[in-house]
Amino acid sequence: MCCIISAKDTSKQPIRDMKQKYFWLKLVGTAMLLHVLLILLSIIEVVIYSFLINPGHDDVFYEAHATRSAPWVSYIFGSLFVFLFVKRFVQRFNQQQLLYALALPIVYTIIDYIIISIAMDDTESWVTQFFIGSGLKILAGLIAYFIYGRKELRTP
Repeated sequence: MCCIISAKDTSKQPIRDMKQKYFWLKLVGTAMLLHVLLILLSIIEVVIYSFLINPGHDDVFYEAHATRSAPWVSYIFGSLFVFLFVKRFVQRFNQQQLLYALALPIVYTIIDYIIISIAMDDTESWVTQFFIGSGLKILAGLIAYFIYGRKELRTP
């Protein structure tokens, strides 16, 4: 049976099982989507800063601002998006909820580590920010799981 529908409340969307072969593919795709969203948000933030808040400086000034503000965009919006993605997953699927809540931020962190280590020369300057951001995303995924996950699946 591919769908489980509650007899009490049929107005909710049916809870579906996800096949294992699609689980990791969708998870990696979601982590990549999260990267794209956060990069776009960082660009939008710098554009707003450069045109509306503090215009009239050279490119080096705005590049320095982007370097300082990008971790904050990742902390705030990355954690928010992880929370929302995990919330959506646990409300739609009844299998692998905790795995998804943990694996999404961990896969994101692995991809992020690869991108940052290739792009940056000075690894010591971003290690602390990297661990803070990763921890916040894992925490956001777990909070979403414990708030919205199926309670009957969490009890032994």
